[in-house]
Amino acid sequence: AGAAEATLRAAKEFPKEERAAQAAVNAEVAAKRAGDLATLAAAAGLLVKEHRGRPEAATGLWIAATTHQEVGLFSEAAGYHALIADGFPRYEHHKDAAFNAVLLRTTIGEHDRAIESGEKFKKFYPRDEAADEVTFLMGKAHEKGGKRREAAALYERYAKTAKSPGSQIEAWVRLAQVSADERTRAAAPDRAAHVYGGRKNAIDDRGRYYAAQARYMKGEAYLAKFDGVKIEGDVARLKDRLKQKSELLKKA
Repeated sequence: AGAAEATLRAAKEFPKEERAAQAAVNAEVAAKRAGDLATLAAAAGLLVKEHRGRPEAATGLWIAATTHQEVGLFSEAAGYHALIADGFPRYEHHKDAAFNAVLLRTTIGEHDRAIESGEKFKKFYPRDEAADEVTFLMGKAHEKGGKRREAAALYERYAKTAKSPGSQIEAWVRLAQVSADERTRAAAPDRAAHVYGGRKNAIDDRGRYYAAQARYMKGEAYLAKFDGVKIEGDVARLKDRLKQKSELLKKA
C-alpha cells in the first residue's frame, strides 16, 4: 500500500517525466496487491488524464477493468473496458474489452450503454465469431429495457443475415418469443425448423438447443389449436386420452 501511494505521488508530481506513465501503472499493480481500489482508480484516472496517448494508459485501464470485475464491481469494470474500446483499438486486449463492455452492461441493466457498446464492437469486429453473441446480448438489453419492438426488429434482421445456421435458428426462436405480431410468432419457429432441416450437419450444440425449442413451440401451437376444437361423446374421451399422451411426451 505504501509503495502504491508513493509511486502514484511521483506520477502526479512529475507528469512530464518519461517514466510517469509507467509509474502510474506500477502504482496500480501495487494497489491491486494491497486491495486498495481507491488508489488503483486514482492511478487509472491519472493515466487517462495525462497519458492517454501512451501505450501504458491501455495497460493501466485493463488492470483497472479486470480488478474491478474480479471483485464484482461490474459497472466500474464496464466503464474501464469501454474506455479501452473507444480509445485504444490497437491494444492487444481491445476485442476482449469491447466484448466485456457489452456483456457487463447487459448484465447490470445499463441497457442503452450496452446497445452502444454492442454497436461499437460490431463496427470493429463485424466478422468475428463473438459478433453473434454480441448481437444476442444487444437483443437481451432491448428486452430488459422494455423495448420489445426494437428487440424483435434486431432478431428478425439478424435471422436473415447471420452466416451461422445456428445463429439463424436462435434468432428466429428469440423473435418468436418477443414479437407482438401473431403471424410472426407463428411463422418464426417454422423458419427455424426449416433452417435446421436444411443444415443439420453444420449446426452446433447451441443451434440444436434452439432448434429443439422451435419444435417445442410448434408442438405447443398445435396443442393450442387442438384444445380449441369442441367435440362431444366418445370423441371427447379420445381427445382427453390424446392430451394425456401429449403430456407424457412432454415429460419424456
